[in-house]
Amino acid sequence: MTDTDTTAQYQPGDIANGHVLGADGVWRPQGRTPLPLPPKPKKPVYRRWYAWTAYVLVALGILATLGGGGDADTTEGAGSATVPAPAHKAGQPAPARPVKQFDLAVKAGVLVSDFEDNELAADQRYDGKTLKVSGVVDKIDTDFLDDSKYILRLTNGSDFALLSVNVEGLSQDELAPIDAGDHVSVIADFDDGGDLGVEMSNGRLVR
Repeated sequence: MTDTDTTAQYQPGDIANGHVLGADGVWRPQGRTPLPLPPKPKKPVYRRWYAWTAYVLVALGILATLGGGGDADTTEGAGSATVPAPAHKAGQPAPARPVKQFDLAVKAGVLVSDFEDNELAADQRYDGKTLKVSGVVDKIDTDFLDDSKYILRLTNGSDFALLSVNVEGLSQDELAPIDAGDHVSVIADFDDGGDLGVEMSNGRLVR
């Protein structure tokens, strides 16, 4: 190309035969313009819908798992609060439950009267039982067959009481401070009852 041709036919910036006309009127080779990449084909709508559905299901599954774990912790805590375990320090035995000391509590006069009224019914009620008996001390004397043993005799306190509850097994230390007419309570095992009163053994004084 000649300058004459350029002046006659083209203006600066025009392109011809792979050259571009500069402002100074000189044609210069033009660099290659990269061809645009073909556009990526879009996925069909139904494929995109499946993908979003899968994402939503996965997210719901994660939320359900987290929610289930929280509920389990709450339930366990509620169960622990409903049935609390007895607290004790580590390395120490748990406190023992209180032992039941007697089966029935009865007054001496009532116990004697039960056998006077119906010995069979009284035997069925008291047989094999440990009783707590309260009454008035009639006297303390020795066993007829063994004068080293002492018997505590309890009544209802009446001067006309003929029969008594006879308690064996009390120690001399327990019996020594007791006087006739004192109101006391003892725990002892029932042995027998009948025409001679009520016999009890293994007695101990209730303070």
